[in-house]
Amino acid sequence: MIITWLAGIVGPRLVRPVLIVGAVLLVLSVLGVGKCVYDRGERAQVRQTERSSEAIADAAENAVAVITNRTEADRGFDAIVSEAAKDIENAPNAAIAHDAALSAVCQLPIYSKDPACTVR
Repeated sequence: MIITWLAGIVGPRLVRPVLIVGAVLLVLSVLGVGKCVYDRGERAQVRQTERSSEAIADAAENAVAVITNRTEADRGFDAIVSEAAKDIENAPNAAIAHDAALSAVCQLPIYSKDPACTVR
């Protein structure tokens, strides 16, 4: 039915070449659309990979910052403890050693708001 209709339009000798050209155009169109869809998916995957890489890099950077901050805080604690140990060791009597120990404990952030420290 389509072939007779097409033969009436282009002539009986051109039906086969027109059908072949039409089939080639249809195949190329389908392949072109498929490639566009594939490329779009591939670009989306690349973008997602980039975002994931950035997120991993940010997480690693934050982890390093936390470790660095923790190390600095530990150094601060170590300095307070070392100074307190020297003061206690050099204290002439127990009352002064007690005050040195209490002073050192009150310098630690966890105890700075303790009532015993705020009264001093």
